[in-house]
Amino acid sequence: MIESKEIANEKLEDLKKVISKVLLDEFTAQGHTMTGKVVRDIEYQKEYKGNFLHISGFMYPYGMIVQAGVTSDKIPYDPSRRSGAGTSKYIQALMQYAKQRMGARSERSAKSIAFAIARTHKKEGMPTKGSYKFSKTGKRKDWIIDAMERKQDEITQAVLAIAEQAVRVTFDLIITKYQTKLKSDGTNN
Repeated sequence: MIESKEIANEKLEDLKKVISKVLLDEFTAQGHTMTGKVVRDIEYQKEYKGNFLHISGFMYPYGMIVQAGVTSDKIPYDPSRRSGAGTSKYIQALMQYAKQRMGARSERSAKSIAFAIARTHKKEGMPTKGSYKFSKTGKRKDWIIDAMERKQDEITQAVLAIAEQAVRVTFDLIITKYQTKLKSDGTNN
């Protein structure tokens, strides 16, 4: 027997695609995308609670950093002193960014760019004032909220498709169960 949950699972894939596309569109419009991995690698999990379907999405922490921004006091860099640690994950990440986004070819060049970005982050926080020029929306934060608000109709249509299919299957199951009962009772109406 087919359960309405099984049908909902089929339509759930469509919903995941819609949500991922909506998020990627906004992420890109705000000028954040380099690889698209933050959105492309969202892991969706579903959980049934009684008759309710709860969907959660999990992404790289960087996605939430971009969503909320970072105040300058939270930037893990102090230009007035060296930590003595030898390497900083923050500086290493900025060096990788300098190579990928800005085409830095040498370690020295990447490091120089990374420290310049770190000084600006420490002064202004993230996003920086200069980063807004890369945005088509004029925004650099709240990409998740904005995506959900801007494309609410698309998301609602995908959710309604799940609900409609689940109701249709449930209704079909009720009819089938009733017909089976009538046949077993010897009634053929």
